[in-house]
Amino acid sequence: MTPLLTAAAIYDIRKKIIPNYLIWLGWIFGLSVRLWQEGLRGLFYCTAAVLVTITVAFPVFKMRAVGAGDVKLLSVVGLIFCFLYLLSGLFFLEWFLWLSCFAIRFF
Repeated sequence: MTPLLTAAAIYDIRKKIIPNYLIWLGWIFGLSVRLWQEGLRGLFYCTAAVLVTITVAFPVFKMRAVGAGDVKLLSVVGLIFCFLYLLSGLFFLEWFLWLSCFAIRFF
């Protein structure tokens, strides 16, 4: 995973684009690792993680805060780290935002 992300970062810094072949390599690597480690169940969960990642990151792309390659690369990270980590990260983010709103409102 580290060589893939490093190559994508270097390519993004130099050319301002992340090539699709790096995204495909990441997806193939992530799916094969999950299939090998967890079987079809892991394959299903990680495919769901990719869909959730793209769904969450797409509005940020539409606001032009990040590029489409960044969203696709984030989906590769979501695929490799899988659904449990993605859900815990989203839960922490939601909890943090709720706590921030509560602190601003009452303090």
